[in-house]
Amino acid sequence: MKFCPCCALPLEPVLYDQVELDICRSCGGVWLDGGEGAIVIGPAGDPRLWERHGVILREEPSEHLCPVDGAVLAEVILRHGRDEVTIEVCPECRGIRLDAGEGARVQSIVTAAIQESPQLQEPGFWSFMLQAVSGIPIEVWNPVRRRPWLTIGLVVTLTVVFLVEFALHLSFGDAITERILHQFGYTPGRVWEQPWTLVTYGMLHGGWLHLVGNIYFLYVFGDNIEDRLGRKSFLTIYFMAVIAGALAQHLVDKDTPVVGASGAIAGLMGAYLVLFPRVKVYVVLLMARLKMRVLWYMGIWVGMQFLIAAQADGEVAWMVHLGGFFAGVMCALFLGRRGLDFFIDKQVRTKA
Repeated sequence: MKFCPCCALPLEPVLYDQVELDICRSCGGVWLDGGEGAIVIGPAGDPRLWERHGVILREEPSEHLCPVDGAVLAEVILRHGRDEVTIEVCPECRGIRLDAGEGARVQSIVTAAIQESPQLQEPGFWSFMLQAVSGIPIEVWNPVRRRPWLTIGLVVTLTVVFLVEFALHLSFGDAITERILHQFGYTPGRVWEQPWTLVTYGMLHGGWLHLVGNIYFLYVFGDNIEDRLGRKSFLTIYFMAVIAGALAQHLVDKDTPVVGASGAIAGLMGAYLVLFPRVKVYVVLLMARLKMRVLWYMGIWVGMQFLIAAQADGEVAWMVHLGGFFAGVMCALFLGRRGLDFFIDKQVRTKA
């Protein structure tokens, strides 16, 4: 049996995300055995990265002993800018002791610090040229804990649907394309006759560039949301944004058919803004690569939607983007209480 290093009471093993953690019901602290930090917090919970990227401000012996091997725990201060957090780490087994609420602070501070680390390798020349031409963002550093199979599945599904569309077009010409658009594309004025199009329009795309752009943004922003919130919440955000984008388009244009997953992608972008506001992305402006907080990037993106609207050319369903984006923001605010700290707090309150 393990005992809490702080109050010497027995630690209770609980299962979190398929990992057995040890929680103190008295002080709300949690003990993570060596390697568990990187699993339940993410790569930011790996002490090896703290050392490699200079996140550790100071390290000195604490007054507590490791519940695994009895070694004196080290009091480690992690800092980035004005933010810092003090935790305890066993120098022998690399286990970590966290007080209540410190899991999210470790993740936030370490992520922010590594994004500015000189040890972090920037993307190469060809990605720079791609960004200069296309304007796409690249995450600076926000890795996931596990492979995002749901996000990958959606990428594959959208691609397969487009390939089927393309094959049918090659075989039967424009007539079949028009029929697919009529049956499964979203025309706001016909929504009461074809309610299924509120969802099916998000599976269709108007061309290769349309598809490739959407699946790129889907993977860049979707993997982290799936990792943070889980698959059910991810799907909730995705389809709520699809529907909200369609309904928003109804406000400005009732006659033009709409296709594309852009509303869903915009919803994931809105959710990403809520969940990861301090994460930075590489952008290329005036042929210079910059690191920009996702908060500013999303602000510019929203502004661009209004500029597109001012052109009034009807080629881009800008209201689908805005409707999906704000639906994603609202869903993330509602669903965002997840993660290690929320789980531990719930466990402690349940047994109190």
